[in-house]
Amino acid sequence: MDRRGLVFDFDGTMCRLFQNYDLSAVVNEMCVRMNRHGIPFSAEQDAFDVFDAIRSRRGLDAEQKKVLFREMNGVLVSAELDAVRNCGPVHGVGEILPRLYGEGYPIGIATNNSRECVLEFLNLYCNGLNVPVSGRIGAQPQLMKPDPFTLRETLRELNRTAADALFFGDTGRDHECAQRMRCKFVGVAPTEKKLKRLQEISPGIDIVSDYYELKEYVDRTSVAK
Repeated sequence: MDRRGLVFDFDGTMCRLFQNYDLSAVVNEMCVRMNRHGIPFSAEQDAFDVFDAIRSRRGLDAEQKKVLFREMNGVLVSAELDAVRNCGPVHGVGEILPRLYGEGYPIGIATNNSRECVLEFLNLYCNGLNVPVSGRIGAQPQLMKPDPFTLRETLRELNRTAADALFFGDTGRDHECAQRMRCKFVGVAPTEKKLKRLQEISPGIDIVSDYYELKEYVDRTSVAK
């Protein structure tokens, strides 16, 4: 039986990466570094906003922006690696993901987080599961979701078309990415807040609350068309 490919977002879908981590020190460090380069950045902003702040800054050429992208990415990767060691895995992910892989489901991960962070998570929580991971490219943040780059790359590695895959995510960015690829989107909502946000995107979205429900859903929709 030809199984559907299963592609997963990471933060929010497989774990709550920063659940037990204070990002304020990271954002403050970004503020200092950005201000050093003459780019306003506020401590009230999200750490991931730093890429948009650089991208929209006038007066910097492409090479200067690339250098700054890499610098800020390095700060964020360090924070991700610290956070992942004490994150909150979504219920059942450590048991179900390796089981799905063992049953022959092609599995991959398409994320705006760093590949290094995801690999560390798989080592810590999923028995070192070895699957394709397409993550954030520090010098090219424009390729982060909702851009379909990471999903397209993961499907390519899995040798699956978008029509023969499911994409599991938890945000509007994930949903838009799947739509742009014409890939079936399934929401993962481990909290009531996530559930309401996903329902607001579209009332017809299929949603699971944890990986035990996800396994049941996958088993019902596993045969590629």
